[in-house]
Amino acid sequence: MKKITLEEIVDDIIYFSLSAFLSILATFIFDIHHSFYQDSLFPLKFIFKSKDVYLVSALAGGILGLIWIKFFLFALQKNTFVKIKRMFGKFKKLLK
Repeated sequence: MKKITLEEIVDDIIYFSLSAFLSILATFIFDIHHSFYQDSLFPLKFIFKSKDVYLVSALAGGILGLIWIKFFLFALQKNTFVKIKRMFGKFKKLLK
């Protein structure tokens, strides 16, 4: 087994944070989008009555974004097909 380095943990924290921030930003823009149809932007009109939506959005967006970024970086590496084939071979052995 390959050991997880401190650099990988820091990278994952950065990827998660970036994805969570973008998710919160997209949720905020969706939340106030009715304000864009008024004569003046302020006061902002919000759709969501609870701020729990932002927490769920940050967690879900952070996790999904982290997974997507990891798959994207994995796909950019050399010999991706061979690595995937090897990984599924090890997974098959574990199931037997």
